[in-house]
Amino acid sequence: MKLYLLSQTANCDWDSYDSAVVSALSSKAAKIMTPGDDRSWAPPEKVVVTYLGEARSGMPSEIV
Repeated sequence: MKLYLLSQTANCDWDSYDSAVVSALSSKAAKIMTPGDDRSWAPPEKVVVTYLGEARSGMPSEIV
């Protein structure tokens, strides 16, 4: 499991997220994760994924 920083600038409403840290098996899997609901995030093609490092052993795939 790896840790990724997700960021987006496509949806900048006052009640939206601009970034999140997630644990996922791959950058492709991370890109489709959404913090909150779809209205508070960007579509996957507008999300930037940055690898941060390895997650601890046994960590599930989730928003951290």
